[in-house]
Amino acid sequence: MLRMTPQEAFREAVAHQRAGRIAEAVSIYQRILDQWPDHPESLNNLGWILIEWGQFSAALGLLSRAIALRPGDAMFRMNLASALKSLNHLDEAVVEYEAALRQDPTLLDAYNLLGNTLKRLGRIDEALAAFRKALDMNPNYVGAHINIIYALHFHPGLDAAAIFRELREWNRRHAEPLKKFILPHGNDRSPERKLRVGYVSPDFRNHTVGWHLHSFMS
Repeated sequence: MLRMTPQEAFREAVAHQRAGRIAEAVSIYQRILDQWPDHPESLNNLGWILIEWGQFSAALGLLSRAIALRPGDAMFRMNLASALKSLNHLDEAVVEYEAALRQDPTLLDAYNLLGNTLKRLGRIDEALAAFRKALDMNPNYVGAHINIIYALHFHPGLDAAAIFRELREWNRRHAEPLKKFILPHGNDRSPERKLRVGYVSPDFRNHTVGWHLHSFMS
């Protein structure tokens, strides 16, 4: 039994969550909902944590209840869409992301998440439009710009030159401003030395990087 109001308990749970003490936050959210089952903020926050833990069906149940209690909350709806996307209910997720954006057109991440969902549906032009909307809203949104480049690889009407132009723009916008932080390398620069070249990436398996690489083995 909590010896405080639901809002006091909720603020305590949020403080734990922001500090990375997720188990403590979950415990408090659950106790809030034991006493006040219709506390929408706790339903939403606990639902989001469950998404991060991979418990998508349980998250969907909580977030659906939160939306039923507060249908006008765009953030709740965006989280509901993310639960649907995680369960591969992609068409339903698109509907919810679009509804969230109608309620709050400033939800930057919703455009990016909508773009990823549309891409998975093969709706590449629409996905690119969503990613570019996010990038237009925040020109430094690196994630959205990366998603644009990734999606371009699946567009049947674009060639390597179009992808290269976008890569150059990404470099101009995000990489060149960091050049001043590059430290000199103290490596041996002898032209006769033997070079060992390694390619390290998490994207050599289920990713367009690995799919489009030619073999380096002779």
